[in-house]
Amino acid sequence: MSDGKHIRAGRGVVAVGLLSGVSESIVSNIVCGYLDRYSGKGCSNLRLAIQENVDLYQLWVDNASKEGVMDLNQARYWTRKFPVVKRMVTSSNVKRWLAEKKRRDIVRAIDETPGGQEWLEWQLGRFRSGLWGQ
Repeated sequence: MSDGKHIRAGRGVVAVGLLSGVSESIVSNIVCGYLDRYSGKGCSNLRLAIQENVDLYQLWVDNASKEGVMDLNQARYWTRKFPVVKRMVTSSNVKRWLAEKKRRDIVRAIDETPGGQEWLEWQLGRFRSGLWGQ
């Protein structure tokens, strides 16, 4: 329909979808950015982090402001406006985001390292809990 009410509603849906996309982008940049930053040459640091159960989420919380990346409070500002994005933070989506960023090596390191998938699930749970709460 073309009355003003429906057009405005349509634009509102587009605006909400766009902002939800921004929120998804923020989350993917945080998670994938930290996996990228701490992966090391040949993903050796990532493999070690998996083996030693390093808490990547806590590293982000502790170091974000020092590293000049979005911190927890800034990220929460966006993510809590769009709780639907929480459901997008899955291992398959993170692996897709990494592949889109040309970091298939990180995906392989997670898949090939014993306990890698479990470690990734743990980390994503930490990010979901920290960004959206329980």
